[in-house]
Amino acid sequence: MKTPGLFATYYWGNHPAVDVINLSMNEGEEYSNSLALLFCGVGDPRNVLLTIASLPNVYQEQVTFVMNDICPCTLARTVLLLYMLYKGGNDMSTTVIHIWYSLRIREQDFTSLLLALQELVDSPDLRTLTDDVMDIPADQLIQLKDVWNTWLRLAKRKGSWVTKLRREANSRDLDREGGIDNYMHAIPKEHKISTQRYFETGIFTSMKATKELRRENPTLTGRGFHQFLRSSDFHYSIPTDVLPFTGWDYKAVKKVCRDESMTRMYSVYISHVLHKSMEKLGRNSIKCYFILSDFLKVEAFLPADLRYDRISTSNLWDYYPLTVILLKFKGLLNTTNPHAVMFTEAINWVRNLMPEVIHLLPHMTGLDDLIQKASKDTRNPELANLSGMTSVVEYLNLTQQFVMFLRASLLFSSTDEELASFKRKKKISSLKSMVNSLGLHLCDFVRHENTVFPFKWALNCRRPTMLRGYERTLEWKLPSADESDEDAKE
Repeated sequence: MKTPGLFATYYWGNHPAVDVINLSMNEGEEYSNSLALLFCGVGDPRNVLLTIASLPNVYQEQVTFVMNDICPCTLARTVLLLYMLYKGGNDMSTTVIHIWYSLRIREQDFTSLLLALQELVDSPDLRTLTDDVMDIPADQLIQLKDVWNTWLRLAKRKGSWVTKLRREANSRDLDREGGIDNYMHAIPKEHKISTQRYFETGIFTSMKATKELRRENPTLTGRGFHQFLRSSDFHYSIPTDVLPFTGWDYKAVKKVCRDESMTRMYSVYISHVLHKSMEKLGRNSIKCYFILSDFLKVEAFLPADLRYDRISTSNLWDYYPLTVILLKFKGLLNTTNPHAVMFTEAINWVRNLMPEVIHLLPHMTGLDDLIQKASKDTRNPELANLSGMTSVVEYLNLTQQFVMFLRASLLFSSTDEELASFKRKKKISSLKSMVNSLGLHLCDFVRHENTVFPFKWALNCRRPTMLRGYERTLEWKLPSADESDEDAKE
């Protein structure tokens, strides 16, 4: 099991935001009970905000979001953004978008940022400051205040200091230029000028005149959890291969706004989400509880007697045994809601455990045929031929490889006796048996039974979102009474 935490700060998402409740596909829009959601390794607040924005107006019950992260900088930033949205005010959505994503911000953004940071630092507790909408344990609030105080102190620096830190971070990434080149070949032609400008400047805005964005954004600095242990200085700590465009679905963005400027398109769409979120935050039916801890220790800090209708574990599966995650959280699922579900994401499974999928399988399948499929599908020869392997990944059937990875993940925690039994029988239990032994039901991803997260994302229809093509999400539920009876018979 790995050391907790990461070296980087994930201030931006590594997959598109999802409405994690999705009432219409689950409980139904007429559902009359309150809902509770637990996000472990929450990262940024995009999933929370899209979920709030997507709540149907007819649903008037309380929704509680419990957000956990181990990184003080990441959680401090999420609390800051949500607090600013809770406060609201004229043009606050634009201000929050700039602070969230842009290297430079307006004077009015800078003023609002300093005011919010000072209010968070000065407040004895988050609950009082937000009229009971937000809360965090007192000792954990102290750690977040250290981050907010650091940003306040850094905000006094003169000159292009964050710009310089970003430039230094980018120069250390030897693969960055090749990645940008592939990305530019993949996106629609009309977006290329604006996107190249973003890569060069780091400025993310809907504004045509960017001269107003003169202030450096101190909240793009920080240090990952591992650096916190060593008390290193704040630096530009966002991974260079994570973009603002990755956190939102380009297909959804296009439905709200079409523009040659990709930063403008995304800004308009995100503003649309934030406006809806602010409206619902003002109704006092949304509660946000924050926990700064290792996810394995989160239970000690959870609100008493609360069971969860959704539990998201981000891509912790990339770093911890799957069975540890499942057994840790299945007891927190709401047993009175048959739609209660837990999500486990795998992003790095190919890179870490099956590199042959990247290096060999496309050639074994027939790379030229795959490129021809991509070209015919997208009517974009440049994308198909010049944007790297991601242009053809979705035409590979990786179900067999993923099932192998899943079974290995479930076997990882087997006892010596169980492994010896498998060896004697020369047979490993079926996937269904392994899942049943955990007291869970796995939604059949082959038959598209997921009702919240897509099992996998289509790529070439949303290329600006920049997915790698190996992202997989499983949905786990408690077995129904009928399933439990069948398992008992077996």
